Amino acid sequence: MTSFSKTANLLYEARSRANCILSQGDFAMTIKIVTDSSCNLFSLKHVSFENVPMKIRTDNKEYIDDKNLDTETMMNDMLKYKGKSGTACPSVGEWLDAFGDNDMVFGVTITSNLSGSYNSAMDAKHLFE
Repeated sequence: MTSFSKTANLLYEARSRANCILSQGDFAMTIKIVTDSSCNLFSLKHVSFENVPMKIRTDNKEYIDDKNLDTETMMNDMLKYKGKSGTACPSVGEWLDAFGDNDMVFGVTITSNLSGSYNSAMDAKHLFE
């Protein structure tokens, strides 16, 4: 199973659980799914969803990995660029902003072995709780 398929299945399961929780009571609970941009999903139908973008940086430019990123232009720029480049995971503040004031949040990140995104999301989770 591809990484995209695993992420899609996980998000579908989270949405199903959220619907189940909502149907088990007479209270209104707000639930949101928040991912980093490694999942390559920028919207989901019929569910509160937000994507927190990672960033690609050079000494003279920053590319935000969101639905507006022109990957062809970025790649052409990067091929011409001869300096140092790097990436940045979403900050704790960006995760908290995405969590909003929802009662429950399902967070999906890239593996902690590849990025600090997971740790940043977990720090935000502790503040959110």
